[in-house]
Amino acid sequence: MSRLFNRFKFNNFSFNNFSSSRKYSSVHETLLSNRGDPNFKYKAGFLALMPICSLYLGIWQVKRLQWKEDLIQKVEEKRAHEPILLPSTLTPELYDELEYRPVILRGKYLCDREILVGLRNHEGKSGYVVYTPFLREDTNQVILVRRGWVEKSMKNLVKRNDEVVTIKGQVRKGEVPNRYTPPNSPKSGQWFYVNIEEMAEFVGSEPVLVDAIAEHSPSLNNRLIQQGVPIGRSDEVSFYNHHAQYAFTWLSLSVVTSIMLYQFVKRKPNLPDFKKNRKIKF
Repeated sequence: MSRLFNRFKFNNFSFNNFSSSRKYSSVHETLLSNRGDPNFKYKAGFLALMPICSLYLGIWQVKRLQWKEDLIQKVEEKRAHEPILLPSTLTPELYDELEYRPVILRGKYLCDREILVGLRNHEGKSGYVVYTPFLREDTNQVILVRRGWVEKSMKNLVKRNDEVVTIKGQVRKGEVPNRYTPPNSPKSGQWFYVNIEEMAEFVGSEPVLVDAIAEHSPSLNNRLIQQGVPIGRSDEVSFYNHHAQYAFTWLSLSVVTSIMLYQFVKRKPNLPDFKKNRKIKF
């Protein structure tokens, strides 16, 4: 009997082996919760942010597109009006209403107080934009007029016109500088962007700006540039409008990242086979 008992007795038996199934169940649940990846929650959270953020940016670009299209429509409606005499008094509300409206001025340039803003490019060439005080004949008011662009080499050779002239233009506002634009330095004669209030105070004019419209053929530009005559621009107003492409890009990215998130969460966990590798010695 002792030999028979010794044949079937357990070698190195440990009661801890009875708890192995409980350990396997606990580890299995842990691996299921993170899909076999200890960083699963962080990765899933990061992937979840991508479709949310891109969807927000896509909706924002759609709203920007609607705003830009409304602005373009309003500007085109203003440009279609017949030219009017510029009112002698411009309140802020009236100034906003007249922006981009064609107006007519009669008077003469005060070229001894002109301002050159730049550098600005025109058809691949570097130069300056000439802003000159203009004395109105009907009201004796002085306002600012953007005469046009001159080449850099003609900076000190700008052709002046002291005669009484009639010009057609558009009421415009100043420019908003970006973070890289240096501040204007009136004392040194350096102007980097159009600040109507600052420029009007410097030349002693009203804070009103009219953009003179070129009435000559564009084919004459080269000859006028060589003569130092400022090149006015056309009455067309162009706006940077790529919001539709931006909206499509962000919304497409939201869809793609949503699919990636779904596939990441629903993927099969890579779990080790604990039952196969578990060993109990008898």
